[in-house]
Order: sequence, then C-alpha cells, then structure tokens
Amino acid sequence: MRRSALLASHDPLAAGQGDFEHFERRAVLMLQEQEFFIRKAIGWVLRSTCKKTPLRTIGFVERHAGEMSALTFREATRALEPSQQQRLQRLRANR
Repeated sequence: MRRSALLASHDPLAAGQGDFEHFERRAVLMLQEQEFFIRKAIGWVLRSTCKKTPLRTIGFVERHAGEMSALTFREATRALEPSQQQRLQRLRANR
C-alpha cells in the first residue's frame, strides 16, 4: 500500500508534471523504511523525475541525503550527470 502511494506519483512526475511537493512529503516519511521495495520505489520515482526536471531530484537529494539509504540514493542519482553524482556523494558523505 505504501509503495503504491509512492508509485502513483511516478508517471506524472516522469512526464514533468505532477505534484512533487506531495510526493516529497510522502517519501520523506518513508526514508527510514527498511523494506527494500519502498527504498527502491523512492529512488525510482526520483530517477524518473530527474529526466525532465533534474532540479527537483537534485534538491530532494540535497535536502535528504543524510536520511536516504544507499539504495535510494543510488537509484535517485543514477540518471544525473557524473559531476552531479559526485557532488551529491560528497554531500552525503559529509552528513
């Protein structure tokens, strides 16, 4: 059910539309979740979002890098430019 709530935002956000703030409110509540598929879903939505609106994904990662699991972080940053990935990895390491 929780994963479905996250994935309901996928298609609109991947198309560059949708309510990112609503997704972020949901996702932040689940960042500490231990469930693999919840962690994967958050990262997947962020990765898909960054293809059309990369600043949304970058901003989310900047705000929550210290709370994200390695899986969520890796999935979220996978589609970013290598220089952005490295910058965010450094940011995450310093938190």
